Amino acid sequence: MKNDTSRRAERLRKLKVGGMARLITIAVVAIIILLNVVAAMIFEVYPIKLDMTGTGFYGLSEATEEFLKSVDSEIEITLLSDKETFSANGSYYNQVVECMELYADRNPLIKINYVDLVENPAFTSNYPDRDLQGGMILVESKKTGRNIALDDTDYFNMELDNTSYSYTITSAKTEEALTSAIINTTDEDPKVIGVLSGHGEGDVSGLCDLLDKNGYTIEKNVTLYSGELAGDYDGLIIATPTNDYTDEELVILEDYMENDGAYGKNIFYFASPEQATTPNLAAYLAEWGIGFYDGTAYETDSDKLLSVYPYISKLSYADTSFTEGLESSSVALTAPFSKPIKVLYETDGDFQTQTLAGFTSTAVVMPNDADANKWKPEDATEKGPFGAVVLSKYMLYDYTPEGQLKEYSSNVYAFSSTYFQSSSILQSTVYANGEYLLGMFDERFNRQASVSLVPKYVSSRSMNMTQAQATGILIVFAVVLPLGIIAAGIFVWLRRRHA
Repeated sequence: MKNDTSRRAERLRKLKVGGMARLITIAVVAIIILLNVVAAMIFEVYPIKLDMTGTGFYGLSEATEEFLKSVDSEIEITLLSDKETFSANGSYYNQVVECMELYADRNPLIKINYVDLVENPAFTSNYPDRDLQGGMILVESKKTGRNIALDDTDYFNMELDNTSYSYTITSAKTEEALTSAIINTTDEDPKVIGVLSGHGEGDVSGLCDLLDKNGYTIEKNVTLYSGELAGDYDGLIIATPTNDYTDEELVILEDYMENDGAYGKNIFYFASPEQATTPNLAAYLAEWGIGFYDGTAYETDSDKLLSVYPYISKLSYADTSFTEGLESSSVALTAPFSKPIKVLYETDGDFQTQTLAGFTSTAVVMPNDADANKWKPEDATEKGPFGAVVLSKYMLYDYTPEGQLKEYSSNVYAFSSTYFQSSSILQSTVYANGEYLLGMFDERFNRQASVSLVPKYVSSRSMNMTQAQATGILIVFAVVLPLGIIAAGIFVWLRRRHA
């Protein structure tokens, strides 16, 4: 009987201890579930995203964080695609979406929209001057009413695969593209560039697109037919005209450059060996110290060739005032199929002419009337160096009321090749022409529009954290968690021992 009583008491004790252990287990599980539910509710209202990539692929740089604090007017960023469909294209596309939403998260004045053009094709009618396509990002300032449309070449760096002849994304530059677009759309004094037409000009869509995306206002089809230049332009583009300018039209250009004595105007001229002779325009450019050789630049140094063709080669930098880092980088500046520039003088009265970039002494001129199949470089009579980008200034000086010397100048920028600004050249990561042209324009107009940010790569997946973060994680996993487990074990042991 005693043994039965003892066994019954032992079973009751074990049942009691086991029941307590189960209650503790159930309580801990319930608390964990409750914490997860509460955390999910909190994160749904206040989303928290952590970027654990080594390159900060899904984060923002300190420069952008500071910039976003300064945005004081409403900005709308619209991705012309369904969010889920766009993100599903891969990590780089998902990074674009994440980056956009971080901008909105950092500043409530920045709004994010998603518009699927398949379901809402009428959206494009709101922007008749834009050729909007699916996948573009439209950045618009409500304050200025100006907008910039970015495509994948703006928010991705791409390389051409020579085997498949398709482009591969190599890195993301979404942050730089969005930040620059916001800066440029909110600029209340944009520079206006006119594109002259009416003389059989060539295509300058590459340059116009580059300037448009960087905050310049572009006006195309500007003519001189009316006997005057209608509009106030900071610069004019003249690209490979095949018909000459009249004397009356050249007077209009002279008046434009003089600007009632204020000067400060600019002409950007692009040449080509294929263009017809324009003696009146050539005489005007000669007044600015700019002439051209009758032929095509031919590079004889194979180390400078960028193609199997000797007409596509690397240029040398003669002036680096706006080319920071380009001259020492692996990308090349090029002017394919150039009509070499001849600097007629360096100084003539108030005119000053200088070469900004050009061909070295290893280049020669292949005459236009030469037979390309029979002509040899040793037959050349014109040998380098030649100009590829030349700047001529008409400079005047005056003193401000404070006694400081002030420079007034109008400028002619001459380029030896219209291909210098072609879309294929400007969009390629192999060539420096896009950065070069933008640096030139920004320096000329005293603009500091871009934010320097490094591209982001998806390949790096290493975990990168600060020392404080590492110390915190160490304390949690090496101290707090083990002590918690030990304390729980002691508690259960004591409960069972005294049960």
